[in-house]
Amino acid sequence: MASKGRLLLLKIGDGATPTEAFTNGCGFRARNFTINNNVVDTTKPDCASPGDTVRYSGEYGIQTLTFSGSGESSDDTQNKRLMNAAREQTDLNQQVVVPGWGTFEGATLIGSFEFSGEAEGTMEFSCDITMTGAITFTAET
Repeated sequence: MASKGRLLLLKIGDGATPTEAFTNGCGFRARNFTINNNVVDTTKPDCASPGDTVRYSGEYGIQTLTFSGSGESSDDTQNKRLMNAAREQTDLNQQVVVPGWGTFEGATLIGSFEFSGEAEGTMEFSCDITMTGAITFTAET
C-alpha cells in the first residue's frame, strides 16, 4: 500500500539532556528527503596489458542525507527553532521519518531558510537541511 506524502516527517529535537524529545515540524506542504552517495573513480589500467579496454571501477565516498521542505509559516516553536538555528548557525538534532522504511536521526545544519509572501497570501517558508556527523537509522517494524 502506498504511503501518504504527508507522513514523510521532520521531527525537531528540543535539545534536552539526557532524553531529548522530538516534535513534528509543522506547516510543511511539500517535503523531500535525499540520500546522495558520491561515487569515487578508482579505475586503473592493467599494467600488464595497457592497450586493453579499461573498465570502470569505483567505490563509495561521501554520503549526504538532506531534507528540504516548504509550506505555510507559523509562529509555532518548531518553525522558530529552525529559523533561529539558521540565523545563529547552530546545529539541531532532528529526525527524518520515512514512512514504510524507518527513522534517520542526528545533528543537522540548516543550509537555507527562506520566507516569502504575496500581498494577499499567507507567509510561506522553505528550508534545506543537511544531516551531519554520526547518523542513526532505526528500521520501521
